Amino acid sequence: MAYQIYKSDGTPVTVPDNLIDNLFYDPAGGGGYGLNGTLQGGAGLGIQLIGRNTLNYGASMAQNLMQMTENFASTTVPLDKYSLQGQLWFKQSSTSSGDLYVRLTNNTSGGIANWAKLLIADPSGNITVSGTFVGSGAGLTNIPNTALDNSSITLGTTSVSLGSTATVLDGLTSITSTEFIGNSSTASKLAIAHTINGVPFDGSQDIVISVVASTLATPRDINGVPFDGSQNITITADTTNAVTFDAGGVGVPSGTTFNGSAPITVSFNSVGAPGVDGANAIGNWPISITGLAAKASTLSQNGGNGNAMTFSWNGQNGQPSWVWGSNDGTNVYVWNPSNFTVANANNATYATTAGTANELYNPYYPGQYGYSGYQKLPGGLIIQWGITPLSNDGTVLNIYFPVSFPNNCWVITDALYTETSTSGDKRDHGSFTMVNNQYFRYHSFWENLQVQQSWIAIGN
Repeated sequence: MAYQIYKSDGTPVTVPDNLIDNLFYDPAGGGGYGLNGTLQGGAGLGIQLIGRNTLNYGASMAQNLMQMTENFASTTVPLDKYSLQGQLWFKQSSTSSGDLYVRLTNNTSGGIANWAKLLIADPSGNITVSGTFVGSGAGLTNIPNTALDNSSITLGTTSVSLGSTATVLDGLTSITSTEFIGNSSTASKLAIAHTINGVPFDGSQDIVISVVASTLATPRDINGVPFDGSQNITITADTTNAVTFDAGGVGVPSGTTFNGSAPITVSFNSVGAPGVDGANAIGNWPISITGLAAKASTLSQNGGNGNAMTFSWNGQNGQPSWVWGSNDGTNVYVWNPSNFTVANANNATYATTAGTANELYNPYYPGQYGYSGYQKLPGGLIIQWGITPLSNDGTVLNIYFPVSFPNNCWVITDALYTETSTSGDKRDHGSFTMVNNQYFRYHSFWENLQVQQSWIAIGN
């Protein structure tokens, strides 16, 4: 029967019998720099949980101890689904360098954002910080000289030496901090903002000071009228050389050039021109309209030639005989949807006919594939298969199905998968006994052999 272990927060973890569980183990994870300095591929990263009655578990136990000793050293961050809150990870940079991280969260996604890098001192007592050094409260204050005596912190390419004799900021060009206590020769922002003419100013950006004057220092003339800003003025239009319009046909015809040198009267009723009220309109008068129309009830076919079309915002059922479309976003045409050819579609409810498809997928009939797996089929039929662990004569094992049969397991059949003779070449047999819809019992009677058997079970 499977047993349970518990995380530090009390969360139970079930370890199934007869197998090595990979709940917290990434078989393809890991990878780093070998002894010769070359980058090696991943051969597994994480903790393997050993189930009751599991065979050949020694390598897994040894690898668990080895990786915990190495703090799961790898050049790539452990995957979120396999790592645990509080876990250490040594990010290897080379055969002689790297950084130590601790996982802070239990998030199921986020990658490196779920980890925090720890500060460690090198053999000389130096601490190297890459990125932004963030303090809290008053920052780094009241640090005894004995704690950082003759040590240094490196920020990027800048060396900050902290000791009992001197504090050196060699080549330091920029420090970002919540607060510096004392005087600074230059600063980008004032600690306490002040107002200038009522406008707040802290030095972080320019401000505009508005000055309101009641009069101009130097009065000016506008169209001959003196103006100093103290009062409103009235500008009288010059109508000496004006244009007037006459509806009775008196004056020059429409289209006459006017340069303002002399007044003119324009007849807007000449040559049948309509009056301002539309009266006396004779003949055809072109009208040019530019811009967008607010709305239109009809649209002419073929750019103005043919019958008008009416657009109605009223939803209809079924498939239309024609639909609008465009291949270039400029020229619009109509298509017959009964002749459509669809290159690809994310999904389709159904189709009367279909040519070919790269993949068929039905979430109602899931499966799991590998040396151990299952497939659910229409009608409720379930086929499951697997391979027993390597076992000797007299071994009795409980073999769990990949998924429990909801109703019945009708038949279990077997075949020899691998064999290893220990003495002579005697062979007998192995047998399966159905226990329930979750597992069956395997009896090994292979004299002088170590054997694995493949099996297939059918039920519903």
